[in-house]
Amino acid sequence: LYIVDNTTLRTFDVSNAADPKPVGQTQIGFGIETIFPYQGNLFIGANDAMYIYDLENPANPRQLSRYSHFVGCDPVVAKGNYAFVTLRVTGCRPVGQNVLDVIDISNRSNPRVVGTYQMDGPYGLGITNNNTLFVCEGLNGMRVFDATDPLALR
Repeated sequence: LYIVDNTTLRTFDVSNAADPKPVGQTQIGFGIETIFPYQGNLFIGANDAMYIYDLENPANPRQLSRYSHFVGCDPVVAKGNYAFVTLRVTGCRPVGQNVLDVIDISNRSNPRVVGTYQMDGPYGLGITNNNTLFVCEGLNGMRVFDATDPLALR
């Protein structure tokens, strides 16, 4: 089991669900907000970056990379060779933009932005198995994208 707090990734052995045991912790940075497990990796959203951790050794996740961005609220999801990161400035930091970034993660050690979409005020997001990307826009509702082609969201 992996959990995050404001600065730390914590690892627990839950082989006995009635008695979880802490097995490790890793200092990441600041403003850690979200964690998304995908294909043997953890995608961690922080106020200033998206981190990718390798789970080859599940008890000891290892940082593969860090994609830096301006300071804002930053949840993340991943599917295929792409991660989707929303950045919101309202309520987090009064600088930057409200955007959805599409990040090529085909090389997990070197993620790179391949698309940016303007948003009203994104809060969270999710993606389905059939490539529907949902982005919550707070008081502005929800936006739904067809992410079949991540380089051209519709």
